[in-house]
Amino acid sequence: NYVPPPCDFNRVIMNFTVTSKGRQFDRLGLMYLGDVEIFRTSTAEPTSNGIVWIYIKEMDQYKALWKTEQKVIFDLGNLIDSTYTASFSTLLSVTFFAAPQTNAVADQILPISARRSADNGPSAFSLPSDNASIAYRIPQNTERAVVSLLACGQGAEEFWYTNAKNSEVSTFANQVGELNGYGPLREVQLFIDGQITGAFVPPTVIFTGGIAPGLWRPIVGIDAFDLTEFEIDVTPWLPLLCNDASHTFEIRVAGYNDDGRGNASLSNSVGSSWIVSGKIFLFLGPEGSVTSGTAPEITAWPPVIAITSELTTNNST
Repeated sequence: NYVPPPCDFNRVIMNFTVTSKGRQFDRLGLMYLGDVEIFRTSTAEPTSNGIVWIYIKEMDQYKALWKTEQKVIFDLGNLIDSTYTASFSTLLSVTFFAAPQTNAVADQILPISARRSADNGPSAFSLPSDNASIAYRIPQNTERAVVSLLACGQGAEEFWYTNAKNSEVSTFANQVGELNGYGPLREVQLFIDGQITGAFVPPTVIFTGGIAPGLWRPIVGIDAFDLTEFEIDVTPWLPLLCNDASHTFEIRVAGYNDDGRGNASLSNSVGSSWIVSGKIFLFLGPEGSVTSGTAPEITAWPPVIAITSELTTNNST
């Protein structure tokens, strides 16, 4: 368990050092303070002579968590057998210090997660099998609120940007089986009380071992050591959220369904699986104050998606 250092600090720097030797594929690593995911990373591919890598990350924005005792969970799954022989020796260290300039950081941080830390488990949701939602009563003196989301595809969704349209997934069923579907589009969505509040297209992260060695050797691909988080400022929703009632925050991932004739619409599901989590950064005003105002009026039409494709098959032997 983490215990705060006996000093004043406004800067937090984490050092993540890993050594590995042998043969191993990429593995996904997730770090939590309690139920809040604060770092998502992946591994490099080791060699027979061994490798070492170091990643340094600023963690000031989580000061509200670092100030209290926390359960630290680092989830890095791995497989060791006669083929995959490499283990990962990891070291996490954190440096706390005070700097003259102070950055504005959140007063509270609430997880949008499965909250499994009490059972010493990782708290990320896995979509589409999980319901990635949670309810909170937001403090009425909240003056600013920002939701930060982490999402990446694994398994059939790791290379989602190469997936086939649903109308064509069976094209080569007799040769290679069903293709991965829902098309080469993904949208990560945030809903508050069932109303879409924000969305983004996730970046394409090529983990080690993916597509071609030139994309991850001699150094890993872009974002592979520190997967990008996307922030959605939900401050305009505070007049609704600060009414002393419970409100639901939900993460969804959409692809698209098509009819085979060039028409498509966003899907309610995707393949397996997307690893998602989030957190709500709350910046509070004076104790006893109540944020009020006019709730936003949202007019959101379903997107119009037009797609074209040309499929050529060769039946010669």
